[in-house]
Amino acid sequence: GGYSYSESPYKNTDIPRYLKSDPEIHTASVGFGVNLGIFYVDAAYIYKFSKDITTFYSLQDPYDSDYDTIAEPIHNKYINHQGIITLGMKF
Repeated sequence: GGYSYSESPYKNTDIPRYLKSDPEIHTASVGFGVNLGIFYVDAAYIYKFSKDITTFYSLQDPYDSDYDTIAEPIHNKYINHQGIITLGMKF
């Protein structure tokens, strides 16, 4: 079993606030195995959760801010459940 946390690999230094995504991914796993002589069975469960912010478009008029258009950001959440079973035989 284990846990991992991943942030965006991109540096968000000079990006305007309305364009920042700030994605992050959390992954947790647990597993077990059984040895049955020449046969074995392994099982694992993986839970993956991530979220980010998406802005589809924006327009900033450099000459007249009355024409600026900034879309509302969308907050996305993704959840993934995965089960894995391995059957094997030693020979």
